[in-house]
Amino acid sequence: MTEPRALLTPDRVEEVSVLLSDQGADAWLLYDFHDQNPLAHRLLGLGRTTRQAFALFPRRGHPVLLRHAIEASPWSEWAWESREYRGWRELIQGLRDLLSGLEIVAMEVSEDGAIPALDRVPSGVVDLVRATGVSVTSSMDLVTVFHARWSREGLELHRVAAEVVRAIALAAFQKAAEAASGRAPILELELMEWIRSELCAHGLTDQEDCIVAGGAQASDAHYEPAGDGAPLEEGSVVLIDLWGRHPDGGIPADQTWMGFLGRRPPDRLVEVWFAVREARDAALG
Repeated sequence: MTEPRALLTPDRVEEVSVLLSDQGADAWLLYDFHDQNPLAHRLLGLGRTTRQAFALFPRRGHPVLLRHAIEASPWSEWAWESREYRGWRELIQGLRDLLSGLEIVAMEVSEDGAIPALDRVPSGVVDLVRATGVSVTSSMDLVTVFHARWSREGLELHRVAAEVVRAIALAAFQKAAEAASGRAPILELELMEWIRSELCAHGLTDQEDCIVAGGAQASDAHYEPAGDGAPLEEGSVVLIDLWGRHPDGGIPADQTWMGFLGRRPPDRLVEVWFAVREARDAALG
């Protein structure tokens, strides 16, 4: 799988400055320890880390890194000044020096944990930053621009993956329907294994997997069958959730489908289907 490394590159530093000005923050402070901040890893193009590190992108001036003296390799793509520390006291002093003259820094925090995917910096580290006299605000807007926005290539590869996922989902329903009408219903796990093999055979070899649930279990979005699972019999409602990513990267395609194995679904099922569809359309509208 090929994928761009660092998203925060020298040619985009000016964008950071503009966004910080809009937000009223003096700097963006990225923190990582033992790979616990995947946002920092993707933004900075990091390898595996084992020591605490702070990467500062100020509104004015050049970025500065504070890292442990033994950990240079994970930061091979860092293009600016790098400072070292060797122990706890040096880290604390180095952090104070790094933040000297600043009032507000943005970090990967989310008030009240409202955005769990963003809330990546431990509260103790936030306390350390605040102890230097600096206020901490959320980097939500910065992460949205530099990490969450789809690239043109990412969108194109997503569309390729989405077409594959759609075709396999429809084929899986057809396979289940034929087995059910032939009085030899396929088991949930058997269909899951078939879908996984199809995803790989059609080029989605990264993050590929699926869920198949029949009957009452179709209401459980994260269902896992016990053993081989239940048979998908005629007259059953079936959920098929499947996903995968193109090996060249891009955005994974993840689709959830609901179907009915039979000629005509019961009136109550149709009523529920229309209610869910209308709720979806109202939310999108």
